[in-house]
Amino acid sequence: MIIKLKEFTKSVKISESDLITRPVGKLVYNKFIEKIEHIGNGETVIIDFENIKVIDFSFVDEFIIKLIDYAKEDKKFYIKLKNVSEIAQKNIKAVIKSYAEYDKKILVTTENLSINNTFYLGNMSKNENEVFNAIRINNYSTQKDLKFITQMDIEDLTESLSSLIDYNCIKLDLDGKYAII
Repeated sequence: MIIKLKEFTKSVKISESDLITRPVGKLVYNKFIEKIEHIGNGETVIIDFENIKVIDFSFVDEFIIKLIDYAKEDKKFYIKLKNVSEIAQKNIKAVIKSYAEYDKKILVTTENLSINNTFYLGNMSKNENEVFNAIRINNYSTQKDLKFITQMDIEDLTESLSSLIDYNCIKLDLDGKYAII
C-alpha cells in the first residue's frame, strides 16, 4: 500500500506543504491509523513524502515514531518512507537519535537512498548494516547465504538478524528467506 502523504493530509483538511506541530502530527496519526485499519498482516505501507518539504521534530514524534511503534506491536505491518526531503530526513534522524539516548532503538527503512547513503534512517551496528545491505542487494537471503556473504560467525549473524527483525525492517518468510520490507 502506498499512501501519498500530501494527498492524505489534504483529505484531513491540512493544506500546508509543511507538516509541523504536535497537534498536526496527532491528527495525521489518528486519521492514518483509521485508514490502515484493515491492512493485511505483513503488508508494507509506503509513505510517500513527495511535495512535503519540512516536517518538524514534534510532527516526527507524534506521527512517524508512533506509527513505527504501532507497526511493531504485533509485527502487523511494516513502514517504509519514500521521497523524504533532506531537511525532513535530518529531523527524523534527530528524533530517532534522541530516543536512542534513552535506549529505545528505532529505525525506519527508506525507498530511496538517504542522506547517509543508506536505505534507512536510524542507527545500526556495523554487523547489522552489513547483513541489511546483503539482504537488500540480493532481495532474499537465507541464513546460510548471509553467513557465506558476510563471513560472520553464526552467533553474530543470528544477533544481527534478530535486531533487524526487532527494528521491523526485515522479515522472514515461510521458506526461511530474509527480505527487506
